[in-house]
Amino acid sequence: MTFAKFWGAMGYILALFIAVMMVAWKMPRRSKFYLRVALCFAVICAYKYTFDCVLPLIKTQEPLTLVIRTLDSFVLYVLSAASVALCFKCNFWATLFCSTAGYCMQHMSQRTYLVLTHLAELSNVYVGMVVLIGITVAYYAAIYFFFIRKSEYTGTMLDNKVQISVSFFAVLITIFLNTFAMRAAGDDGAIYVMIFSALAAILIIYIEFGWLAARNEEIKKDTIRRILHNSREQYTLEKELVEVVNMKVHDLKHRFSRESLKESLADMNETVQLYDSFYSTGNASLDVVLTSKGMLCEKHGIQFTCLVDGGKLNFLSEEEIYSLFGNMLDNAIEAVKKLDDAEKKVISVVSGTDAAGRFVIHEENYCQGRPEFVDGYPRTTKDSERYHGFGVKSIGYIVKKHGGVCRINASDDVFEIDCIFPVSADN
Repeated sequence: MTFAKFWGAMGYILALFIAVMMVAWKMPRRSKFYLRVALCFAVICAYKYTFDCVLPLIKTQEPLTLVIRTLDSFVLYVLSAASVALCFKCNFWATLFCSTAGYCMQHMSQRTYLVLTHLAELSNVYVGMVVLIGITVAYYAAIYFFFIRKSEYTGTMLDNKVQISVSFFAVLITIFLNTFAMRAAGDDGAIYVMIFSALAAILIIYIEFGWLAARNEEIKKDTIRRILHNSREQYTLEKELVEVVNMKVHDLKHRFSRESLKESLADMNETVQLYDSFYSTGNASLDVVLTSKGMLCEKHGIQFTCLVDGGKLNFLSEEEIYSLFGNMLDNAIEAVKKLDDAEKKVISVVSGTDAAGRFVIHEENYCQGRPEFVDGYPRTTKDSERYHGFGVKSIGYIVKKHGGVCRINASDDVFEIDCIFPVSADN
């Protein structure tokens, strides 16, 4: 086997294997991962070497040879999919997604290389090798930064069977174009087939990751809707609890006021009045949230101050108010109660109007180190990122829903959230 043939075969399977692994890299890995990767690559290399050695020995007509070469491309596609299944913890549809996207990455880089070498009439093997590596690296880097890095498919992957099936059949068509259509087009038309084939591969990648992004956005919105629904139920329970406590406190006050031991019970009456000092912001829903979270702060020794004009929040529904302030304060309490310095166990929430006349809610608390941010939101510190981290996102969702802007900033020990709502007839 000449160096040109060896490089052609090895370069092809190496580019394909790297592409498939790049797409699958975010998924959970199986035990002895790197050993599995090495064994899978060795099997693919052994198959390709055996095929290229055996094929010249088979004396067949050209149409049958084309069929065999088409099957060879399909077997390599199947082996790459099997590698994903053996190295990563994923289902059949996720495996198909990764192998399809990886195949298209390799295919479009190789087709682009063939088009350029055809136009430039490049015949030197070593120069061609450098050009192919350069094109492949450029394509893979672009796909990574524009698609793979921005995509989140851990756990949510690809239950859209129609999407993946369409992509799969598109790959079969691409494999067909790679052999039969190229042969039928001849030397003059081959370049147009290669260009069309490369564009088809790019389109498949765009569709796959586009559908994936849309699916993830749908899942996020559905999760946030469930959070809002649960917030509604939680708000109702806490509202009833606050009302019961309020009624009992008033009953105690009236009973004390009728007793002749008024003076001796002055201290007790003073204590009871502490429970009657619920928040009164001008918005009943907000009062319930602040009272509930205020009690929680008291339990953990946290100083909680709040100066919010609840009358300007009437454009928000009860569940939106509970979700916005509830998640904001829950995250603040979670951060502050971890601090050892009692003087930093402080949470502050204020509202006001900025220079542009917009209504602003500002929350500020101390924290233990600056959190890591992903897409403008702090990464969750809880064990499962799949099921957590939507609390802060739901705040942003509610603000954006009403035409506002949510800004989150963090320094070494201070965390801030600004919810900025535009002035409107509603508020």
